[in-house]
Amino acid sequence: MISQNSFNLDAKTIVVTGANGLLGSEFTESILEFGAQVVAIDIASNNLEDLKLISNKNLHFINADISDELELKKQIAELPKELKLNIAGLVNCAAKDFIPDKSDKNATSNELFDLDEFRKTIDLNVTSQVIVTDIVAKFLINNGGGSIVNISSIYGLLSPKQSIYEHIVNDEEVYKKPLSYSVSKSALFNLTRYTATLWAKNNIRVNTLTFGGVENNQDEEFIEKYSQNVPLGRMAKVDDYSGIIIYLLSDNSKYVTGANFIVDGGWSSW
Repeated sequence: MISQNSFNLDAKTIVVTGANGLLGSEFTESILEFGAQVVAIDIASNNLEDLKLISNKNLHFINADISDELELKKQIAELPKELKLNIAGLVNCAAKDFIPDKSDKNATSNELFDLDEFRKTIDLNVTSQVIVTDIVAKFLINNGGGSIVNISSIYGLLSPKQSIYEHIVNDEEVYKKPLSYSVSKSALFNLTRYTATLWAKNNIRVNTLTFGGVENNQDEEFIEKYSQNVPLGRMAKVDDYSGIIIYLLSDNSKYVTGANFIVDGGWSSW
């Protein structure tokens, strides 16, 4: 039987990377609302301040670049002992994305990829996720287990539909969703499977959430084109993904690991 309080995250500490981003700040707010303390990691706290979360006594902000392993370890080590003893979850939300915009210099129609940009994206979207996961997993092992949630994208599962970007032109070149983004997001599926099987004996569950596009001030033509490819007929709202985050962090998902949850309004059904 499911308890009415089974989604409660009281007494748990959850680490959220990319906490200042569009989704990261939403997840941070939702996790706090369900009773957990949050260690929010990002290189700035602007969105959290806008949400008036930065003064929340249950929010502990770490201003750090997740690719800087030594600095990240140092700042986490300086957290209060009681907080570290209660670390029970991680949401890997930090990522380099590419917003479809005419000012984006990554727009290209002739090159498969830009090598420098590719390396930067892989470093943040894959290597840095591994760094954070390795650091936090040590706490989870010592604390008796927990839940790790990796955030992927439908563009890691499927090829981007480049036709929805054809109206976005920069210096006579049509915008394309870059190869680096798709490759980096697809890597998370096996990061999840590998660590889920590796740490199952430690009562650590690892799962992937594969999200569709979120409406975020894109131009009207793009929103319309995107929405035409979604059975539900719209892009996601920023709060559409919070429920499944809470589920995977809660005890309700205690038998769920190594899975990929596709939450895309039906995009991948066609």
